[in-house]
Amino acid sequence: MKVREALVAQDPGHSEWRRDLIVSHWHLATVSPAEARGHYSAALTIAEELSTSGRLAPADGGMIEELRRRLAGLDDCEDAGA
Repeated sequence: MKVREALVAQDPGHSEWRRDLIVSHWHLATVSPAEARGHYSAALTIAEELSTSGRLAPADGGMIEELRRRLAGLDDCEDAGA
């Protein structure tokens, strides 16, 4: 993860490296439920930035909605537990 973050910091305009960072956050969210919200939120922020700048690949267009769905699912779980 640190390597991917360093690559993106070195060249923030490199869309593929930013996409790799999205995928890394996504995977970490699924294996670390306690940190899922932070990882999904970080992935969503990057995906939205890529989309806004027109650099999100068409094949990845569903990422944003899926990340929002997963974050909403976390909200539902928290609400049910409250």
